[in-house]
Amino acid sequence: MKLFKLSLAAAIAAGAFATSASAVALEDAIKDVDVSGFAWMRIDSTKTDDGLKTENDHRWRFKSVVNTNVKIDDNFFFVAGIRYAHDNDWAEGRTADAVTTKFDLYQGYLGYKIGGTTFQLGRQKLGTFFTDDMFGDGLKVVNQDIEGLTLAALYMDTLESDGDIDLNAAAATLAADGKRLDQHDLWGVAAIGSYDPVSFQLWYAGLEDVVDLFAVEAGLSFDVTEDINLGLTAQYAYSNFSDEYVAIGADDADFFGVEASTSLFGFDLTAGYVQYDTDSQVHSRVSFEDQGSFISPGEDLLNYRDFRGDNHAWFITAAYAIADTGLTIGDDFVSGEFNDEDAWENVVRVNYKYNKKLSFTTFWSHVKYDGKAGVKDSEEDHIRFQARYAF
Repeated sequence: MKLFKLSLAAAIAAGAFATSASAVALEDAIKDVDVSGFAWMRIDSTKTDDGLKTENDHRWRFKSVVNTNVKIDDNFFFVAGIRYAHDNDWAEGRTADAVTTKFDLYQGYLGYKIGGTTFQLGRQKLGTFFTDDMFGDGLKVVNQDIEGLTLAALYMDTLESDGDIDLNAAAATLAADGKRLDQHDLWGVAAIGSYDPVSFQLWYAGLEDVVDLFAVEAGLSFDVTEDINLGLTAQYAYSNFSDEYVAIGADDADFFGVEASTSLFGFDLTAGYVQYDTDSQVHSRVSFEDQGSFISPGEDLLNYRDFRGDNHAWFITAAYAIADTGLTIGDDFVSGEFNDEDAWENVVRVNYKYNKKLSFTTFWSHVKYDGKAGVKDSEEDHIRFQARYAF
């Protein structure tokens, strides 16, 4: 009890000292702090029929993110982000699946800007061509001194433990040193340019002792009138695996994709072709995590982070925004051959933007695989509803 009283007295004294010596008014403390974030609720229902049995899954997911950007002075700033995620909340019948709840400081880095160059040190979003929303610990440098051109470099010695980065093949998950893929250092460089009507990206990224990835993208975009736009995008990528990974079931791969697009009077239309190939007996990838920034129509059929054999597909997408309603309806159709198996996917989408902050999205994806010799046809249905609030 005596110790408690001494601690309490010390705390009061420290608080009084802080108030008199260094405290600032609340309005002064928050005037250089920007707060942003979002929260969403997502419901996924899936049905898989492989010709022998049918499986149904129903899952709820919740995620909320709050980011703060604090301006320290004219050069220094600090960014911190808190994340809450509740995953794998399955409906009755899937009680064997663990519920993953995460509440963490998912990013926190110190920034320094001088001229057109920004240095960011700490835990931050990778932001590469080969990743989606993965974070890592390290240094990123971005330079924009040349108008229209962005040069970037990064080095990360710790990566977020994201299951998406691992190959599905158990033999290819661990390297000769016994580490998971996300336990290797990552580095990369990029040049990104935009000179109307031409844009381009050049990327290289290396995962220590695992794989080197290269990607190039070139695009054209023309505004014919105020209501009509025409665009064309081409991408090429190449992955080069280390000898250790080749020895345990992975190999190099190529990717090529092209997409033509047009926007006219509320309609958005695209058509194109993608091809990604590797040895038919092994696993490969051209993306570290999710689909990266590659051309990727549909929802569930295409997979650039773990594939085998020869894969190619044609696609067409269409969407129409109904004026003054916030409602957009659309459809994606993808059809091709995947490791000697014909398949197609159709995705129906409905999106509703209630206002600038609140939006609702939903889609229904149906995938049909035409079985190879000795393999039955299979089908997959995936329905998602999401409500998202951003601030």
